[in-house]
Amino acid sequence: MRPVRASLLCSPLLRFDSRIGSGNCDPLQATQIDALMAKTARTAQEKHLMKNLFAVIGFAVVLKKGYEWYREYSELKREKQQRQ
Repeated sequence: MRPVRASLLCSPLLRFDSRIGSGNCDPLQATQIDALMAKTARTAQEKHLMKNLFAVIGFAVVLKKGYEWYREYSELKREKQQRQ
């Protein structure tokens, strides 16, 4: 998702809507808006990264436990065959 530049938020096309602003943003305000939007985008990317990291860790734990159960099952199966 591409971040929206503050210059678009401050454009003269938005002057008709007083809730958005007058369209006369000063450069400092536009820079602050751009910085805030970039920080928000980074935060969203970091959240996705953490979700993916936790998913990989969870998958590894489940895979390891499944393999342990498979080995235990195989061992019990061999012991049963030896008793018969």
